[in-house]
Amino acid sequence: MTDLVVDYPLSTDLLKTIAQPEATHGWFCKLLPDMHGRSAGIRIDTGSQFRVDLPSDPLGEPGDVRLRVRSSGATVPGARPVETPPLEPGTRCVALVAAEKRNTVDGGVRVRPVADEEMGAWATGLLERHGISVDDLSWSAARGYGVRGERRVRFTVRDLSFVVGDLARDAANKVLANGIGRGRAYGLGMVVPVSVAGLLAGVKA
Repeated sequence: MTDLVVDYPLSTDLLKTIAQPEATHGWFCKLLPDMHGRSAGIRIDTGSQFRVDLPSDPLGEPGDVRLRVRSSGATVPGARPVETPPLEPGTRCVALVAAEKRNTVDGGVRVRPVADEEMGAWATGLLERHGISVDDLSWSAARGYGVRGERRVRFTVRDLSFVVGDLARDAANKVLANGIGRGRAYGLGMVVPVSVAGLLAGVKA
């Protein structure tokens, strides 16, 4: 599997775009093939996922906004192919996830961030639901993605870093192809195997 990676110079307009989940989704979808109205979910139909890193983020590059795309159909001008390491026991991975709990109360959905003291159990459970047992799990402080407001998409996100302990059958292909958790349309949930342990500077358990 090969990812496409491209770096864009930091600019005020680009930073405003990627600060909002809806705008980020639109920016990414412009890279996908035009299906002339025959798709209600172009990202899903093309098997595409992505993540965006600022210079201070785990896979970021100083002075740039880095876009990583995993898709069989996307066209990313100026991107370079980066081979994705296999997902197997002993692999160090990173993922940006929506660290939230959702409950249905009185017919409505209530959302709250996962508290610091809950993160270990919550993240372990998330990964186990996708067929991955983990070792050396760590996470960043919580931060907001998007601004509060009517009809606005907003998440509380955290960076995860973990070493794969064991994998259920076919879990590796599914996780790499589909990602984990909520918010995948907005650049969350992509699992990126990396070759250097301890890549997440400042991440705490």
